[in-house]
Amino acid sequence: MRDQRGGMALPLLLVLLLALTALGHGTLLLARRELNTVWAFRHALRAGQAAEASLRLGQLDVEIIQNERVAWTGHPIGSGEFGDGLIYRSVFRWLDQEFFLLEGTGGSRGWRGERRRAWVGWSLYPEARLGAFTAGGEVGEGFSREGGSVLVAGGFFGTPEGWSADVCAGYQAVLDSLFPTGPLPPLGALAAPEVDDSGPGASVPSLGLLSGPQLLEAAGTGGSGLHLLQDSIRGCPGEEGPVFEGTDGSMSFDDGRICGLLVVAGDLRLGGDARFQGLALVGGDLILEGGSAFEGMVRVRKAIRLTDGAVLRPRSCPVLWALEGLPTLQRPLLLPDGAKLTGF
Repeated sequence: MRDQRGGMALPLLLVLLLALTALGHGTLLLARRELNTVWAFRHALRAGQAAEASLRLGQLDVEIIQNERVAWTGHPIGSGEFGDGLIYRSVFRWLDQEFFLLEGTGGSRGWRGERRRAWVGWSLYPEARLGAFTAGGEVGEGFSREGGSVLVAGGFFGTPEGWSADVCAGYQAVLDSLFPTGPLPPLGALAAPEVDDSGPGASVPSLGLLSGPQLLEAAGTGGSGLHLLQDSIRGCPGEEGPVFEGTDGSMSFDDGRICGLLVVAGDLRLGGDARFQGLALVGGDLILEGGSAFEGMVRVRKAIRLTDGAVLRPRSCPVLWALEGLPTLQRPLLLPDGAKLTGF
């Protein structure tokens, strides 16, 4: 019996050693798998950081928006590798005429996967902004006319006084597409007139996603008036690019002709022989007096008042001309962080 028990010891020892070997091998495999998982997670985390960085490094400028605005067509704007093996690439894609997607892709050297991030942005498009108007003059609190002043109902597609017909002829196809049923009415209600007046420029009506304060910042806040000499011309076709003026107070001028975009937190007053041709965004009243004339389109937070033979003539051409000639307004604008996409 003692010999039989002694003969079983060696097989039992071998079985025990085999079991320990299997356990050790399994532990080694598990450790290697955990290590690979940790390294894969590290690579994925680094790739996500590279993708995030590519959104910040993407050089958004006016040159990008000069590409044809075809939805989902990718325009590469940056790529490279950081010194620690992080790889990044950024691509710009239009979603429609004004909204775009800044897409960032990140990788980590030695890892075949990649991570992506995206950020939604916006860039002003003159045709879309003109198409968003509901009337030649959008007004928040009312309209008054007296003393032989005139609100011209016709001529919305016409050529402004003193302009060559060739300037507006190039916009005809665009205007036909935007307004297939005919011109806009001369006056209409300003959408959502209630605003918080606590900040400078907050009362200025927006232009797409450009708020009043943003418009004033882009224009550079100027003085309280534009002092033009009689018969002087500023910013009109054939002279120079459109004028872009803004003030956090009121603006007034009595002489000369000015063409472009005016952003006024207070009242805008034209008197005497003053002429304005273009687009005006006014946080107070628009006041036309004497022989003054306004040719273009306007958004007025409060009221429009015409007196003493003044003329308000809604025109579409000078609005397109002004917005196209102001690349400052067309710069790509990334929306707040809530517009960032991480799950794709």
